[in-house]
Amino acid sequence: MAQYVVLAEFVAESYANRKFVVGDVLDDSDLRVAQLLRDGAPISAATIQALARATSAAYFSMTAIAPDADAVPGVADVASYGAVGDGVADDTSAIQAAIDALATTGGIVRLPAGTFKITSALRVAANSIRIVGVGIATRIKNTNAAGGHAFHIGSKPASALTLYGSIENLYIEGVAGGGEGIHLDTVGVYNFYGLQIIGTGSHGIGVFGTDVQLLAFQDVLISQMRAGKNGFNFDTTNQCNVIRFDRCTVSNGSSTTDGWFVKPLVGGTHNGWTFIGCTGQSCRHGMWLNSLVATLIEANYFEANSAGDIRVGTTGDANSDCRVMSVHSSIANGSSLGGYFMRVEFGARFSVIGLRSTNHAAAFQIVSTNEGGETFLLAAYEHSDTALYGAGTTEPTALPGPWKGAQGISGQVGGVVKTPRNLRGTATIVDPATNVAVVFPTAEDDAVYYVALAVVGGAGAPAVASRRVYVSAKAAAGFTINSEVAPGAGATVIVDWHLLR
Repeated sequence: MAQYVVLAEFVAESYANRKFVVGDVLDDSDLRVAQLLRDGAPISAATIQALARATSAAYFSMTAIAPDADAVPGVADVASYGAVGDGVADDTSAIQAAIDALATTGGIVRLPAGTFKITSALRVAANSIRIVGVGIATRIKNTNAAGGHAFHIGSKPASALTLYGSIENLYIEGVAGGGEGIHLDTVGVYNFYGLQIIGTGSHGIGVFGTDVQLLAFQDVLISQMRAGKNGFNFDTTNQCNVIRFDRCTVSNGSSTTDGWFVKPLVGGTHNGWTFIGCTGQSCRHGMWLNSLVATLIEANYFEANSAGDIRVGTTGDANSDCRVMSVHSSIANGSSLGGYFMRVEFGARFSVIGLRSTNHAAAFQIVSTNEGGETFLLAAYEHSDTALYGAGTTEPTALPGPWKGAQGISGQVGGVVKTPRNLRGTATIVDPATNVAVVFPTAEDDAVYYVALAVVGGAGAPAVASRRVYVSAKAAAGFTINSEVAPGAGATVIVDWHLLR
């Protein structure tokens, strides 16, 4: 449908002296357009468009801002294919016809306001198809109770990768026994914007197949998931890379529902995922993430998840390099739902910076090790949970990661955080000695620590080889710094040391 905006004030003599002001908008369904263009003579919509483009600025100070769908290549309005949108008529065939009309060229399938009842999946297997509604006023009502999805994106079983598409500004609802709101199978470079997915029979969005990559989800709300079904469910057969979630929410699930669930990937990893400004609430886990490498979870909010907010890993599954930043997590209304904020079950190199956690049974559980031990940094936190570390926690170490004690956390035993100690010091080797003992003011719990050394100065003219230093005789009470040779007559070597865990 064409629309025209008034650019200058004028009076239409042929329409009862109607005065038009800047910003007035008319469309070609309004009889005034025909009257204005040709003194009231009836003119077809196509002729109106042509005349408006030729004469509007010079004659009526008007310009077309939204050309008619039928006049624009690559745009298919579902109403033009017979879709009714009254919530009663079956619009499946009409919408599918609009999608199929763009299979060769790609383009936009436009859905106006209305409730579009479907009885089987709307399938998109071609590249460069955008399905666009007008927001919550455009409803896809999936009435198939036999496992049918609302949308099936991807070309399975043909196995070709479906690329460069999007689904935007829709409200998708389902029924018990139905399928997923959106089912993706072997899809890449796809965007999902402004979606509400409510009460589907299966997962809200399910991602499957091979070579899945470069997916972006923005302003997506998934709610009222059924038992055992997840908001976002990833179950691909190989790596799924560069997946981004912005301002997405999963809520009102059940004790068997996860907001986000990523199935362990046997023999591989998913790389480069981000979760920015997301919310997971009233589920089993807000997020249960497996096989992820290089993951960022930032500015998220979690509430009232019965088992825990973030679970990373399953025993034997590889996870690493996960950073959680600026997160607020709580159990609603101070209730005793229990659970944990974050459980690291298998992996290495994790950091949590800027956490507020309240009313959990424990903020963290770190329950198994990989790559020689967890590297875990906790900094700038506030918690009022029963314990900082839950039962069964393996004490975090810090190799090869940040220094033990960074920003106030030194390690823990039995769930008690210890005051930072023995973090650094300076020792001097004096000729003719080749070593110096370092004694801790407060003994460590064990000798399972590492020491970094740096020669920072000296006096006299110490022998060159005396600046080559190393550690020996590590014990809970201290250690010994050794030089390869003595500094020499009248010379000293000054060494800074840092204790690492």
